[in-house]
Amino acid sequence: MSFNNDGKQLVTVSQDGKIQSWNFDGKILTDLNIGNSKLNYARFSPNGKTIVTAEADGILRVWDISGRKLAELSSYDSNFKGVSFSYDSQRIAIRDLNEARIWELSGRQIGVFSLFKDFTPDGKYVITHDYPNVQIQSIKRLDELLDEGCNWLQDYFLKNPEALEKLYVCQVNDLGMEKPVDKKLIYNIQKNLNK
Repeated sequence: MSFNNDGKQLVTVSQDGKIQSWNFDGKILTDLNIGNSKLNYARFSPNGKTIVTAEADGILRVWDISGRKLAELSSYDSNFKGVSFSYDSQRIAIRDLNEARIWELSGRQIGVFSLFKDFTPDGKYVITHDYPNVQIQSIKRLDELLDEGCNWLQDYFLKNPEALEKLYVCQVNDLGMEKPVDKKLIYNIQKNLNK
């Protein structure tokens, strides 16, 4: 059971597969029956538009408040401690005793962090704590990391243009289309080739 961020709604789950959200007048706002699932956990997202449920068999599901299933997340084990949302409600951390798995609402896992404590307000970083050390670590998807790596290599590509030709990932984006390469970089590569 959990309250939404403004404290005006409560979400409950039951062992017979019911998910319900209520206002303080006792009116049921969301009434879902997902079948024979034994539910034992529910949490509202900060924006109040999403609910995460955990089932006794270890499956977590993400729902919108109308009852549409958005994603099914990997199973958890007996060390499950709960779910944390990023403040923008776009990412979910599934916490256990030792780590947190970070997921996008689409159901794509984007990271695993030990000693997770919370998200930063912009949702782009996680805070980890191992007394006395506190760290703020970036959360980036693989495509973001690859783009960042290719950008770091631009100076190298100036002196080694053949390397850019061999490094396919720096030539295309995740849709398989050619990436717009910095025109200054292309000019400098051509200039170096003509020497």
